[in-house]
Amino acid sequence: MPDCPVCRDRDGEVFFELPGVPVYCNVLWPTADEAVAAARADIRLALCAACGMIWNTSFDAAATDYGIEYENSLHYSNVFQRHAEELAERLAEYARDAATVIDIGCGKGDFLALLCANGRCRGVGFDPSYDGAQDGVEWLSFVRDEYRVGSGQARADLVICRHVLEHIPDPRTFVSTLRHAVADDGVLYVEVPSAEYMLRNRSIWDVIYEHCSYFTAPALASLFRACGFDVRSVGTSFGDQYLWIEAAPSSLAMSAPQVNAEALSELTELADGFRASFDALLANASGVLDETSGSVALWGAGSKGVTFLNVADSERRIASVFDVNPRKHGRHVPGSGQRILAPADVAAVGAETVLVMNPLYADEVAELVHAAGSTAGVVLV
Repeated sequence: MPDCPVCRDRDGEVFFELPGVPVYCNVLWPTADEAVAAARADIRLALCAACGMIWNTSFDAAATDYGIEYENSLHYSNVFQRHAEELAERLAEYARDAATVIDIGCGKGDFLALLCANGRCRGVGFDPSYDGAQDGVEWLSFVRDEYRVGSGQARADLVICRHVLEHIPDPRTFVSTLRHAVADDGVLYVEVPSAEYMLRNRSIWDVIYEHCSYFTAPALASLFRACGFDVRSVGTSFGDQYLWIEAAPSSLAMSAPQVNAEALSELTELADGFRASFDALLANASGVLDETSGSVALWGAGSKGVTFLNVADSERRIASVFDVNPRKHGRHVPGSGQRILAPADVAAVGAETVLVMNPLYADEVAELVHAAGSTAGVVLV
């Protein structure tokens, strides 16, 4: 058993296994044959009894290499866009006029552009998957690479790192690197999927190989204190699905505090329940598919959808997959091979039932389905 990547403790226990899943949920393929032949790997999630961290003990960093073909932008959804706008408004407190903002793992640059709108502050984004979408905006610049100490960028007033840390197998080294990007009086904002939400809601479909690290609130706070940060606040957003932390560099040597025993006991109970619910969830998913009549489609070619298609639909009863992100249209789902279609195609394919993976998007999906002229029923899985 590898040591815990946060506290280095050796007292971890595997509580959940998912074999043979696609290595990438967010790399789509030009043909169905290539998609079906996509690389697969095993997941073995362990819970650290000392700090509450969850990680994939089978993860091999050499199997992942994020490039321009990686596509996980959610900004085409109005629901997600409202969340992003609210977050940008909140973080604007730290992005003062003429401030410098660094976005590490900026993706296609959508959020950085939103935060630095109208040139109020200067933004610098780092991401190997950046595709030039924001090129030409004078107050924005991008580096198609990972952030490294000594990258030539001045330290920033605000450093953002959203939905990156869960992809990092050595979070202590990574967070220590982030400390070099933040000015002495600056602020760091980091956001990750919430492991507590995943466990409490039995969200099996959130378990993907790309995520080697699953952070609980105690583990996240412990990590940042151990890496020389003063933790200002920790909270959740987006229906509690996201866990965030705001921190500032500390001049004091920090040590990770002992995590509350009651909190660790609760996490152990949640992990046990998560494991025990797997068969029941698969049976429920099969029941949903059995009860639907006619053509069944799935909405959302993201992590949840791809995992569901590969784990719960072995008989390939779901014929069509839809997504609001036009960059995904015409591509194929890794592992299962379905072609991804635009929302306007729902009526054309004759889908009678559309499955939705995330409750936050259910109303939006229903509106889009009906706007396309389809009478399909929308069912939350």
